Amino acid sequence: MPKPALRFFCFLPGHYEVHWEEKICPEQLQVLLRLRDYVQKAFPNAIIRHTYHILSVMHPPDSDLERCLEAFLDSESTLWKCMPTPTRSQRTWWIPLCYAPSLAPDLPAFCASKGLEPEEFIALHTAPAYTVYFQGFRPGFYYLGGLDARLHHPRKANPALRLPAGTCGIGGEQTGIYPSESPGGWWQIAHCPLSLVPEYGKEPPIQAGDHLRFIPITLAEHTEIQRNKLDLTLIQNRYG
Repeated sequence: MPKPALRFFCFLPGHYEVHWEEKICPEQLQVLLRLRDYVQKAFPNAIIRHTYHILSVMHPPDSDLERCLEAFLDSESTLWKCMPTPTRSQRTWWIPLCYAPSLAPDLPAFCASKGLEPEEFIALHTAPAYTVYFQGFRPGFYYLGGLDARLHHPRKANPALRLPAGTCGIGGEQTGIYPSESPGGWWQIAHCPLSLVPEYGKEPPIQAGDHLRFIPITLAEHTEIQRNKLDLTLIQNRYG
């Protein structure tokens, strides 16, 4: 039996939240996604968002919805027995990254702070299958879990005013790719030649529960992918 959610809140009429322990945990994510799908099916007009450990539901005040969320706190509730398993198969997406110095200006300093050679860093960074937890901050920015603890590092003391679109960074316990130009305090350790910004009006292909695998590419490969404007689907055919 999955561990039940810890707390239920009704902050305002029609705004409900279920909170889990504040941590990055793939097992916890699966429970959160099951509740999300259950509520979305039972209350199709609800607007649902989530983070690593919070599920937020906005819906006109509804006592049935409140009872549903409160029942979720009880691990003995019959709600667990009718909770659906995910209908969408979780996918693994291959994402090319170039670690060339011209595209990763912070990589030498980052490696020096960890006592790693660049090759060792790249091996550690590309080894995990990163779990996608949610999309936020801006369209196409995916919050991931699974960064090797040896690569955890505080954010930069002086954030950059401009990080190019495609910058892959590390900040704290997280790594991720900036889909568009943005200020940011993460260390620039690689660059992705793909556009990860979802097409307007369409469901993003990468979803919570999916996995990302980083694959190192050369500067020549990076240039070729950008020149030919290869998209996410074509890249899967090449590297997947």
